Amino acid sequence: MSKTPEARIDKAVADYLAFHGLHQSLTTFLEELREVRPRGGGRQAGGKPSARLAEDLLGAFDAGEEQTFFRLWGTYVAVGPAAGGSDASDLARAATRLSFYCHVHFAVHPYRRHRGSGAPRGAEGQMRALKDFLAGPGRHLAQTPEFM
Repeated sequence: MSKTPEARIDKAVADYLAFHGLHQSLTTFLEELREVRPRGGGRQAGGKPSARLAEDLLGAFDAGEEQTFFRLWGTYVAVGPAAGGSDASDLARAATRLSFYCHVHFAVHPYRRHRGSGAPRGAEGQMRALKDFLAGPGRHLAQTPEFM
């Protein structure tokens, strides 16, 4: 699949901002891009995601943009409590487990490229978000052998 020149430039700028740790600028850049070039469609839970949505979701994940990622996740990916049989409950459990792993990813993301002493900027907030998740929606996961 070939990308448009604009998409390649947008990706290069986002990669540059992420590489240099300019996370606030990256968040603003991604938000402004969505205003200027709204993605065509996306999906609500259950449908096939658009290429732009997948790109936005993975871009936010790679850049450590937790708020952007989970906003997209909640709108287009998250599966609610299962009401439709074992397949639906299996899907809900898988989504909850994946959400847990995503929270862990964002908690450790500030440390990945950090060089120097002390905690990197933003690390404390990311760890607090993980603790809040484990105290709230993920509390039952924190007690299972898989996640201990």
